[in-house]
Amino acid sequence: MLDLSDNSIIEKEDLRQDWELFKWCLEINNISFLYHFTDINNITSIKRYQNIYSRDYLIKNNINFIPGSDSTSVELEEKRGLQNYIHLSVATFQYIYFNKANITVIKVDPRIVYLKTTKFSIYNANDSKTKIGDRFDDFHRIKFGFCKSDKHFEKNSEEFKSHQAEVLVLKNIPIKFLYRVS
Repeated sequence: MLDLSDNSIIEKEDLRQDWELFKWCLEINNISFLYHFTDINNITSIKRYQNIYSRDYLIKNNINFIPGSDSTSVELEEKRGLQNYIHLSVATFQYIYFNKANITVIKVDPRIVYLKTTKFSIYNANDSKTKIGDRFDDFHRIKFGFCKSDKHFEKNSEEFKSHQAEVLVLKNIPIKFLYRVS
């Protein structure tokens, strides 16, 4: 079991002052991991560069990758100023990847939320009705019960949208935060 009290994984200058509130929220909601969905062919690059990088960073640095999202999602990200963020899920399963054969899931240390620059979205970050912010209240607003549910929710229902809540990490996630990168 992960020790959520150990904040040494994050450099002091990058650590939120209120990180203990985030720790409390992770604990009461029994969040052991966050999840990153990616094409299995991206694993080689993640290992080589020792990071998961944002789409924007990958493009600007000529790092080859297989995108997990379509052009509409990319446009929406740019419109919202999220092109340099990596999307993580609280849910272990995401409907949008259900029929995609080459998708793998990387477990991410939830202490990534202790970073000052991390943002939180109550729905999919590209949903026009979502609320995105970087404060504890924004994180606490996520409906973790729906995220962790195994139920299949009716599309566009509040439950369905809540199941797609996201944690958004700026630019990169170092390999020290990753589990099961195989």
